[in-house]
Amino acid sequence: MKFRNKDFNFFVPDKLKFMFQNNRILDLASHTGESSICCSEVGAKTVLGVEPREELVNESINLAKKLGVSNVSYIVGDACDKDQMVKFLENIDTVVTFGMFYHLADHNLLLKTICESSARHIILETEYGPETSLPSISWYIEDTDSVMAGHNGYKKILAGAPNLKWINDCLGIYNWKIVYYKAFYHNYETNPRERMVLAAVNLKNYIPNKIKDLPDHLWEWHVEPNQIVAKEFYGFLNEI
Repeated sequence: MKFRNKDFNFFVPDKLKFMFQNNRILDLASHTGESSICCSEVGAKTVLGVEPREELVNESINLAKKLGVSNVSYIVGDACDKDQMVKFLENIDTVVTFGMFYHLADHNLLLKTICESSARHIILETEYGPETSLPSISWYIEDTDSVMAGHNGYKKILAGAPNLKWINDCLGIYNWKIVYYKAFYHNYETNPRERMVLAAVNLKNYIPNKIKDLPDHLWEWHVEPNQIVAKEFYGFLNEI
């Protein structure tokens, strides 16, 4: 199945499939359900899609029925509500979220809740803020009328796009490690936006520092500006 006009493998390459195969997946901001079904197709044991807009949840349920996918379920929920998140994260192995992180105002609360759960992996796809040597968040006011925007019941919300340094430092505080990173452009009409996909692991589940239990060829983390990293490790800036 195509996801956002691109093969799911673009966002989740083969080297990350171990985070899905026979694992229980939580798909935050599952939107119209395609991402959850893609998780199922790459070998997930079960997938729970969480989406705040009830109409999109209903659309997702209908899609899963149409495709005959039985191990995916959807629920109306708010990833910004810690109490709800604690329940969603019960018995979850891997958390994925595509295109949601830059619609939030409290990024630390979400990451802290995930990192302190029993989850072992995170795959995060998001727009990012300006890359600097310091952790930072680029703030803006977002109109929520569009289904592609944030949602909290109000017409406008405060949202922010953390840079890579902020995400890396935040995960490190909770003893998680980024093991995969990819930068690319996503075109919105005439306004191309810089985006990234990263994967991180809970170090409690792996040998500290050396992470010997992970598959080979996962890129070990080091801090450089996003575009330089993309050129160095992939040879070009991928463009959707």
